[in-house]
Amino acid sequence: MVEEQKRTAAFLPWATFTNALDQLSKGMPSRIDRTVFPGMAWNAQSQLFAALKFFGLLKDEDEPTPALHDLVTGDEADRAVKLKKAVEAAYADLIAIDLTKATKGHFDEELGRLYNVTGDTRVKAARFFLSAAKQVGIPLSGFILPKDGKAKRAKSSSPRARVATKAKKTLQPPPSFQPTGGKPSGESKVISLVSGGTLTLSASFDFFSLSPADRTFVFSLIEKLEKYESEV
Repeated sequence: MVEEQKRTAAFLPWATFTNALDQLSKGMPSRIDRTVFPGMAWNAQSQLFAALKFFGLLKDEDEPTPALHDLVTGDEADRAVKLKKAVEAAYADLIAIDLTKATKGHFDEELGRLYNVTGDTRVKAARFFLSAAKQVGIPLSGFILPKDGKAKRAKSSSPRARVATKAKKTLQPPPSFQPTGGKPSGESKVISLVSGGTLTLSASFDFFSLSPADRTFVFSLIEKLEKYESEV
């Protein structure tokens, strides 16, 4: 007997998924193709379409199902209830292991086994599910998620030094910027936005020559970019 092919769990940012549903709630097209989300990166679109299929919201490559029509209709409260039911249905087998008692290791193993995800894709799939569970109210054990609901990050002896070091490592010369002298100048940080497109922070100064006020301002911007990237 041929084993039934496993569905691949959603592994895009949760915010990208819910933003797409919000957009579709304003008008449902006859088919869901890349032109429906023109501002979204190609890779993000591919992940979104895969997620819609995982939830049973898309069939025959691009046809919205009745379930998708139902999910995006009604007021905000109605849609929240429907979204919870959709998440519970899609992850029924995973929830059945009793996530109120499961360890992180057990959760990761079952997620990979049940939904055909490994490596970095499994990490992203876990992040998607944990964000979904938090929003719709699926209870999880403290072993799976810290009590504050956020992943813990390693601390250094000097937070300011950590940010400065991170900034020097992540800010890279922008390939498209060429000053009149013909030599690259400055550094930049590019992040991808969950709703599509990118945001670029460029800098052209010596970190060690900044005034205290400027350092505080620059470091606060870098910390916000780091926080955004870690949460999406």
